[in-house]
Amino acid sequence: MDPQRLEVGELAALIPDGSQIVIPPDYSGCAMEVVRRLIARGVRDLHLVGAPTGGFQADMLIGAGCVVTDTSAPFGLR
Repeated sequence: MDPQRLEVGELAALIPDGSQIVIPPDYSGCAMEVVRRLIARGVRDLHLVGAPTGGFQADMLIGAGCVVTDTSAPFGLR
């Protein structure tokens, strides 16, 4: 594993159960392949932090039963 560059599978493997991960909004170039790998692996108890919201990546992880908490900025926050 090159510390300068990780393959998608290597990156997903570094995220253990119970991790806190930041999910960007949909328009920010989502890393959907990492999300698919996490779901396929059956990762559990993730703590998501939306920056500022999680979008469809969060939806997929929540729907797959991978998430225990989800913290995002409320819509309309000023």
